[in-house]
Amino acid sequence: MNAGAIQVDVVFDVRTADFASWFAFVPLVVLLAALFVELVRRRREIRELFVARKNPHMAIYLLAGVVLALLTGARILSYAEEKNEFVRVLNANQARVVEGEITNYTPQAWTGRPLEKFQVGSEQFSFDGFGASSAYHQRARSGGPIQEGMRVRLFEFRGNILRVEVLPIGTRATPE
Repeated sequence: MNAGAIQVDVVFDVRTADFASWFAFVPLVVLLAALFVELVRRRREIRELFVARKNPHMAIYLLAGVVLALLTGARILSYAEEKNEFVRVLNANQARVVEGEITNYTPQAWTGRPLEKFQVGSEQFSFDGFGASSAYHQRARSGGPIQEGMRVRLFEFRGNILRVEVLPIGTRATPE
């Protein structure tokens, strides 16, 4: 290791982040589970639907179940594709690096609006702490590691924060 290297504290990296957005999928999964329970409870009516075509309402239940299952699967696949893209961008050093002190930090309200916002230098950043994203979205009110006055290096791609490094105060990590 270089003797002049500055120690940074990596507080978020999309490559090592866990599936932290699980709560965003809860409504779809709960609806799907409730629908499944209802369909199991009415299995006799389902048989009649296919044999005698007597209960048209059951077809609506079945269609709703299929749609919810497809939506849930599509959202989970979308999350995985997004994470893979972000990992590829970081590994290929294609993320834009922004370094400086965090200013104008505005925490997101418990209601979820407006977004969590802050500035690093002249760059404005914002994110939805309640969103389902593999990018950084840890709200300050929920114990997120970044806060006003911290010196950070952010790796950004298309408005998403892929990596957060906290730098020691009074240092400049990038050579001039």
